[in-house]
Amino acid sequence: MKIVVCVKQVLDARLPIEVTEAGRVLQKDVDPVYVLNPSDRCALEEAVKLRGVLGSCQITAMTVGPSSAKDVLGQCLARGVDSVVHLLTNDADLLDSFVVARVLSEAVRAQTFDLILCGDRSLDEGSSEVTSVMAELLDIPQVTGVVKLTVSAQNSHVVAERKLERGYRQIVQTTLPALVAVDPSICEARYLTRRAIRSATALLPNKCNLVPVPGTAGGQDASGMRKVESRTPPRPRPKRTVSADEGKSPMDRIAMLLGGGMMPAKSVKHTEAGSQGPADEIIAFLKEKGLLS
Repeated sequence: MKIVVCVKQVLDARLPIEVTEAGRVLQKDVDPVYVLNPSDRCALEEAVKLRGVLGSCQITAMTVGPSSAKDVLGQCLARGVDSVVHLLTNDADLLDSFVVARVLSEAVRAQTFDLILCGDRSLDEGSSEVTSVMAELLDIPQVTGVVKLTVSAQNSHVVAERKLERGYRQIVQTTLPALVAVDPSICEARYLTRRAIRSATALLPNKCNLVPVPGTAGGQDASGMRKVESRTPPRPRPKRTVSADEGKSPMDRIAMLLGGGMMPAKSVKHTEAGSQGPADEIIAFLKEKGLLS
């Protein structure tokens, strides 16, 4: 079985990020630091797990990006893929989802494949469009939001468990070849040491197929298909803070903290006036709570 995993390099979200007036997303006061897209990392891990189950399996990782994307391909080799394909372009910012999907589908069509694994969305754009367009261009079935995957090479089909809203799950079956977009919760990617990444990156010249991407895709200008007019950062949302009133008793303040700032309703019971009435009510209350026998 031959598996193709499509990956992407994204900015490291652990560093401060800003949106410029021109609409570009940059990292503050540092040179750009790129990492492998989290959901694509899980797709790679799932491909390696499938090879352990199926036995004979060839895995190829593929990406569209500038020369800096070789670091991501080195991580793919360190995770156990057999070969990588770098679709080199210096105009990565001008390529929209449709153009990227067309470039990837043409590269995938040039080689035989049984299964395509991708992340369900990227950390930067998050449009989830590339996988759908690829499946349409390749004329193959697609399953998205997959949290559990079973592949049968003999019967040429896959059984996938999809993540739906409100915790619901859906189990679907489709024939191969197919495209599967996985959710990050499908597995936990292994930790890679710097030594392993450096050793794998040194193998790139022998295991990387470098394919330059022309300025046009499918006879159309890549920069004229769709253009981002503007980007704006999210509006700040005030955080809800809970502060207990110092004038209340300790028990009431604990109840407010446990209730999210809301004071629980108190039950009030009236008693008749008299010397013995209130005492009897107190004794009955203590017995009800188990404080008196």
